Amino acid sequence: MPVVPRAKWFLMPLLVTAACGSDGRPPLADYRSPPRDDAGDVAVPPPLPDEVLRVEPRTAVLFLDTAAPMPSAAVQKYRVLHKTSSGYEDVTSTATFGMRNPTIGAFAGDTFTSVDHLPAGVDNASSTLTVEAAGETSSATITVVAIPRSGEGREFFFVVPLNQAPSPASDVLPFTTRIQAADVAFVMDTTGSMSMAIGALKTQLTASLLGRLQAAIPSVGLAVVSHRDESDDAELVSVKQPVTTFLADAQAAVKLLGAGGGGDESEGQSQPCSTF
Repeated sequence: MPVVPRAKWFLMPLLVTAACGSDGRPPLADYRSPPRDDAGDVAVPPPLPDEVLRVEPRTAVLFLDTAAPMPSAAVQKYRVLHKTSSGYEDVTSTATFGMRNPTIGAFAGDTFTSVDHLPAGVDNASSTLTVEAAGETSSATITVVAIPRSGEGREFFFVVPLNQAPSPASDVLPFTTRIQAADVAFVMDTTGSMSMAIGALKTQLTASLLGRLQAAIPSVGLAVVSHRDESDDAELVSVKQPVTTFLADAQAAVKLLGAGGGGDESEGQSQPCSTF
């Protein structure tokens, strides 16, 4: 199970209150589309030096969506070009395709069809393709990847060959800025002059705020801490409730907050944060 990082928030509700003593592309563009050249054709990487027989695509990645209700195979069509004195000619119709790893799929003519699933515990498998045409031989690489490609758990996978274009050329993942997990500590100055503020805070926290936090963040931990002045020594920090996921415990801890002590010294606001 993946570990979800938890944010840590320290909320000091009345931090500014003086306390004293008892006185490129458009946003909706389809980034899954392959890059295209100036003529609008799909951009193809240049041939390798002295490449007599050229296979397109040279590197391919096919996806099996493990999040789909029913498994289905993936298909890749190939083109084979032969270099002549006048340029490249299409020899796909006479090409013969072979595979070093036939367990991931098979060819019918110039079209490769993958298996509809990979073995348990395997999320990708590759094979070198061998191609013969016009008395020449060449090769390419194909990778079949079994990962979630739909829904909220969508994943990505790239193959980036040396000195070649990546496959796929691009991808996009959905994401949300909504916080999924956080620990929230309410740190309150409880020196003598804060009684009215403490009362207001207790009302808001117990009435609705804690419950709203729990509703907004799927996995939220709540803590309640009070502090006084740096000169208050043993009473400087009091943890009313360590981090808990139980709303009732946090609400009960808020009710324990009360004003007292303090003076004209600096408030001890940094020490509570080091408690967690």
